[in-house]
Amino acid sequence: MAEQVFPITEAQLTGLFVESITFGIHIVTLGYCLHALFRKGGRWKRWSDVHWGMVAVSLTLFIVATFDVTLGFYHNVKAFVFYTSPGGALDEFTNISEWVNVCRVGSLSCCEYYQ
Repeated sequence: MAEQVFPITEAQLTGLFVESITFGIHIVTLGYCLHALFRKGGRWKRWSDVHWGMVAVSLTLFIVATFDVTLGFYHNVKAFVFYTSPGGALDEFTNISEWVNVCRVGSLSCCEYYQ
């Protein structure tokens, strides 16, 4: 196989790092979002005044993002720490039938649905 400019192993680690940073930003943004949805003028809104559709979408996107970061971390640990077969982490990451890859694509498809 030809030498890659940006190998998939480095891409996976870089992707997890960047995803973790943006996930932290997402957590802070979710806090401000929920504050705006549940409070007004320093007081709690009545249950009938809360826009529940926005709450559901906000929490769904947070759950999907949490699931994706967790799967990414698990996949990196599995590839770099626990994978002992020949080929190393590269074989683990290029195996597209691996259940982790399938679940990550599914979670991203869920995000595309909400956009």
